Amino acid sequence: MFYYISMEELQILFKGTAQIYLQGKNALCPFEGQKSSNTMYYYIGQENTNFLIHDFRTKPVIAAKNVLKTNYQNGFADTFNQPSWVEIKYEHSSRKVEIELHDTEENIGLPLLWLGILEDNIMPSYEVEWEVFNSLDTGQTAFVSLIR
Repeated sequence: MFYYISMEELQILFKGTAQIYLQGKNALCPFEGQKSSNTMYYYIGQENTNFLIHDFRTKPVIAAKNVLKTNYQNGFADTFNQPSWVEIKYEHSSRKVEIELHDTEENIGLPLLWLGILEDNIMPSYEVEWEVFNSLDTGQTAFVSLIR
């Protein structure tokens, strides 16, 4: 299926390196695009949040595929939470967020890309550059936020 998105509708929220921090139990819903591909896809929370991550990073992709194979998450969050080159696109009409993650060597003085699931919709008060929230059916909230 092909969707045309005008440039007024699509906004690049961030492009550069950032430290990734994943929060919340079952924050990612992983799925493989193509079995032979060296990439992984995740929804934050579940598909209906419209928060999609496309992960090109070598170690997290290997770890995620292992999680899918074994159903055991031994240290996955630690592998996922690493400095990455990031591009984040936001589609206004659907409130869809697409995040691409790539390997990087940079790791000093990076902003924090904070994403995941809020329990009881409680979020600490941080000064943020921007944030996007979408409700889950369970009364929880999926979020993506950039902290400088």
